[in-house]
Amino acid sequence: YVEGDDPRTVDWNVTARVGRPFIKRFVEERERTLVFVLDLSPSMAGGLGAWSLRQAAARYCAMLGMVASDNHDRVGLVIGGAPRPRYVVPQAGGGHVLRVLRDCVELPCADLSSQPDSTNLGDLITTVNARVRRRSVVFVLSDFLTPGYEHALRLSARHHDVVCVRLVPRELVDPPGRML
Repeated sequence: YVEGDDPRTVDWNVTARVGRPFIKRFVEERERTLVFVLDLSPSMAGGLGAWSLRQAAARYCAMLGMVASDNHDRVGLVIGGAPRPRYVVPQAGGGHVLRVLRDCVELPCADLSSQPDSTNLGDLITTVNARVRRRSVVFVLSDFLTPGYEHALRLSARHHDVVCVRLVPRELVDPPGRML
């Protein structure tokens, strides 16, 4: 107990037993689920800056995944670019977060010539709606260039907390002086 502590948090049983004041420490117990929805369309592979949009999305997932691991939260992933969306079941632990990050970095981007509909963002969000039953925080990481995701996003926002992260290449935001 130090001066300024709330007197309501004094543990009177321990104080009477030991002979000096002790306060109760409360630790929030939560089990939150984070699900990353990563768009691997061909436009996510490009960029003239230091990082491509995909690398920036992987770094964003790494940052939030490590924070979730420190808080003992579960982390899952829905990733596009394959013939169908790939789903990684949300689990807790640092090893699982590293597995999610490995998938973010190593899975190939979609090839527009062979699979034109493989990176439909609406399908990725629909996969989250169908697979994730608990209320979760869903991070959608994309450049949002593909149309037709709005309805699935609205449905997902009814059940989950949805955070959309629009990744824009640096050259579109702040073009170099020579390109003006």
